[in-house]
Amino acid sequence: MDAIKGNSFRNGSLIELADQTSRRTPSILSAAPPDHTSHRDDPTMRKPLGKSASGTYREHMKHVTFGDKSLLIGDQATDLLLEYASLLATESKADTVTLRAISPDGNETEATFLLDSGVALIAETTISSLPDLDNADAVAYMQERIMLLSSPPPVRPHDETMPENYEDLNL
Repeated sequence: MDAIKGNSFRNGSLIELADQTSRRTPSILSAAPPDHTSHRDDPTMRKPLGKSASGTYREHMKHVTFGDKSLLIGDQATDLLLEYASLLATESKADTVTLRAISPDGNETEATFLLDSGVALIAETTISSLPDLDNADAVAYMQERIMLLSSPPPVRPHDETMPENYEDLNL
């Protein structure tokens, strides 16, 4: 060790010390990575998410966590809520959306979400056989707002008549 230490200080190079050390110990980075397969890629690890009347499995509701509250809300409304919240954050805007939900005690409730750039909103799938609550008005509102935010209409002048001469603009 003293020889290595002496060499590194004598030559003033810590790189030489690293070179000498790497020749004696095998590199961890050169070893082949272990063969890991994600459980998401394994079809035997997937679990169904709720059974519909036709006997096929599908999602009905999602757990939406907002602050310290967790509510059950329908898939479509939840997905739109997340998309709308994301667009509002991107545009540095805010809005409120009221959705019908099922509270932790099992009662139907109306929850108003304040969506802005600092919102912490989480959605998780659930194995729930509960029917989707009617959030048609809120879904339509969010779809309309998402469309306006993602592709705003072109700006048109208030008065579309243009004067014949530049001097008539009174600039």
